[in-house]
Amino acid sequence: MFRNIKIAGLCLASMLVMGMALAGNASAAELLWLVCLEGSGLTKYESSTCLKASGTGKWQSLGVRAGQEITVKLLPLSILLIDNESPVGKVAIRCWDNSGQRGEGVIKSKGEGEIRVAEVTNPNTNCNDEEGRCTKILKVKAVGLPWITNIEKGENGEPLTTIKPHPEGEQPGWEVECEVLLVKSKDVCTSVAGKEEKLKLVNAFSATELLVLALFENAHKASCTASKKESGEVKGTIAILLPGGALSVNRE
Repeated sequence: MFRNIKIAGLCLASMLVMGMALAGNASAAELLWLVCLEGSGLTKYESSTCLKASGTGKWQSLGVRAGQEITVKLLPLSILLIDNESPVGKVAIRCWDNSGQRGEGVIKSKGEGEIRVAEVTNPNTNCNDEEGRCTKILKVKAVGLPWITNIEKGENGEPLTTIKPHPEGEQPGWEVECEVLLVKSKDVCTSVAGKEEKLKLVNAFSATELLVLALFENAHKASCTASKKESGEVKGTIAILLPGGALSVNRE
């Protein structure tokens, strides 16, 4: 388990170093989702990864068109869900990618997006309680879906996104169910209105593709049903990928 987390952390550090220069350019213009598409006109890349420039390339990095929705995959490299004051004490559920995650959303024009699926399909294998209180983890799943996002500028022009509730939905958050001393226990921690979670967006390279990393800022506490207090936290990093192509935030 800890080996998987360590490997994910090393990969993350490598991608962050390679992607910082690209992220630094994002404050120069309107912040948009960019996708790699084949076409004529301003073509400058040789493949659908939009990684290697070529004078004869047929691929280009373009903003999402108005009215268009493009499906993206959300892959948690590591996510930590904490309730600091549950009835049994602090609980810290860490989940990592081991082909046990389901995450999907869409990106739209003007930097808009939605998160529509977010859950761990086999939490007892892919998650653990770092505090040792949950002996068996039965469910780790997002609530209040779909979540609404929109790229915005931080204080220094860096790209951020805030996870907001759908106009017809409830506050975004996470549900965790586990066994404590052979008794099932459920805790749902959701954002407080006006204190929704923000994530920093960073363009990054893997070995074969361009993707975006979303890092939880952990700036606010969530309201949890088990403690009946604002005692919840979310930490970690999620990779946002475009299957079969490249994704970035305003890298042109």
